[in-house]
Amino acid sequence: MKKIQFPLIAVLILLLTSCYSSYLTTEKQNSQKTIQSKFASGESIGMKKEDIIKTFGLPTSTSIEQQKDGKSENLYYIEIIDNIQIVTVLAIKNGITISQKVDQITSNYDDRFKKLEKDLKILQTPRLYN
Repeated sequence: MKKIQFPLIAVLILLLTSCYSSYLTTEKQNSQKTIQSKFASGESIGMKKEDIIKTFGLPTSTSIEQQKDGKSENLYYIEIIDNIQIVTVLAIKNGITISQKVDQITSNYDDRFKKLEKDLKILQTPRLYN
């Protein structure tokens, strides 16, 4: 009976170790995936304004301009992905999206560096009182 238990226990340990290492590899791959912008596919081109709002939600801001060939409208969407702020602009003419572009990309790390720079300047300033 003991001869059967040892191989069975060894196989169980090998199986559990294999499953755990597979789980860790999958978790590492999932954590390395970056989140994409909801505008990454470019499917907004040719969509009606109503469908844009249904699909992507209300824009953060809008602008309208009267041109010779009709009214032009821009919808501004702001997304924050992994501490990066992305502003996407959808240009709409005659109720249909004609272009999509990224207007601005800003990292929150910029603000941290500015604060550090300010702190360093304060530390480097000669003090009147020692």
